Amino acid sequence: MSTINSFIGQAKRSVPATVAVACGGGVALSGFVSMLGWIFGIGRLSDWDGDGVTIKFNAAVAATACGLAIVLNVLAPGRQAAVIRALAALSVAIGLVTLLQYATGFNLGIDTLLFDEPPGARATASPGRMGIPAAAAFSLIGVALLLISNGRRLRVASVTGLAVTVLSWTPITGHFFGAPQLFALVPFTSISIQTAFFILFLAIGTVASIPDHGLAEVLARPDAGGRLFRRMFIPLVLLAVGFNWLRLVGTNAGMTDFAFNGAIRSIVEMVVLIGLLWWAASGISRAERARVSERRAQSELDTHRMINAAQESERRRIARDLHDSVGQELTGLRLLLHTLPDKYGDEKLKMIEQQAARLDSELSMLVWQLRPKVLDIYGLVDALDNFTRAWAANNGMSIKFSSSGPKSRLGSEIETNLYRIVQEALNNIQKHAGAREVTISLDRSDVQAVLIVQDNGVGYSEGDEPIHNTESGGFGIIGMRERATILGGNFDIESIPGAGTCVTVRIPIH
Repeated sequence: MSTINSFIGQAKRSVPATVAVACGGGVALSGFVSMLGWIFGIGRLSDWDGDGVTIKFNAAVAATACGLAIVLNVLAPGRQAAVIRALAALSVAIGLVTLLQYATGFNLGIDTLLFDEPPGARATASPGRMGIPAAAAFSLIGVALLLISNGRRLRVASVTGLAVTVLSWTPITGHFFGAPQLFALVPFTSISIQTAFFILFLAIGTVASIPDHGLAEVLARPDAGGRLFRRMFIPLVLLAVGFNWLRLVGTNAGMTDFAFNGAIRSIVEMVVLIGLLWWAASGISRAERARVSERRAQSELDTHRMINAAQESERRRIARDLHDSVGQELTGLRLLLHTLPDKYGDEKLKMIEQQAARLDSELSMLVWQLRPKVLDIYGLVDALDNFTRAWAANNGMSIKFSSSGPKSRLGSEIETNLYRIVQEALNNIQKHAGAREVTISLDRSDVQAVLIVQDNGVGYSEGDEPIHNTESGGFGIIGMRERATILGGNFDIESIPGAGTCVTVRIPIH
């Protein structure tokens, strides 16, 4: 689950960051091109659609400054904080001084400081002066960027970005539908199409720069609310714009009138909205089923983890009791019997002494299998080294064990389960493989541990995977796979008839 949450957290930040950089960088570049249009007298660079409403030089400067500030805020917020604040402050200054000129009626000279514009330009109150909407928008965006660069009142900055989005959408709609009242009413709505688009993308970039607050946070949510918003947002915008555009085309062509437009709009909106609601609800239901399945799987893993913990606790108690009581009594009996044959010379006593020695050895091995003390005291590497030596001597088989990587402990749960996996693998080899040699390696890095157990036994064909109950309390390969799953890792087994079997376990280290 921690891996999934980490992935969601990264995605939550990377997608909005990409949007912010794309919007900010695009506006910065386009604003610079618009400035070149004024510098070199290329009218089409300052008037994209050729309708006579131009982006003013001050507006191009403010747009470029805000675009650069957004990009720097995403890519280098700490190192370039002073530059970001300076760019944002420049936009605020241009916007506020322009609004002050409108409010007081005084011409402070900033509009024609570098370039003159002939009087009477369309949608222009004074030569070179941007309209009230653009001046207000650049002021608000600059304030929002100042808040973001200082890491304060981020929710206010996000709301400000949304307000500017609405402010810019009004003139864009007017240009799109041919309603000059929305973009050329001096001085209240006067704004060029490219200035309106610059402000729109700057507002989107500003909102996307704050992925943990406001609209960006809602869009990135992994819950049902976020999924519903993402599914409905773009279709609803396209529905509103597309339908009204079609209605305008029909009206201009004389095909429809006001009454027909109202009737058909209600029908289309009802059908489309119900369809969108159905689509969104179906997606949420699928996601909820997947979430329930994930919770059920996690619950099963937690149950297995609890069972394993209880089993390990019981094994530890049994091993301690066997060692402290039965083991010591059996060792004392063996030592006592060892002195009797020398004293009485009886062959039967020698046989009894030998049998007691075997029982003592087997009991020691059983205690090892239940819970080796060295695993708790010294860790997995020493425990596996000692266990494989004892197991090889007890079963007459050659085992090579090696380890590499950091020597620090892996944590009780990881070490215990990897130790049990080795036990299960060796039990499989003993009962099924007919192997002479076994190679075990444990390789560690900072992010994962890789355990490999390989033998040169008979192997098996696909579909004949050996599954059996083992003395260590697992169920052969099933038990090993479950232990790897509990640890959030992967379990792979490869076998070739006549060439042996290789078990590979990869466990992430958090």
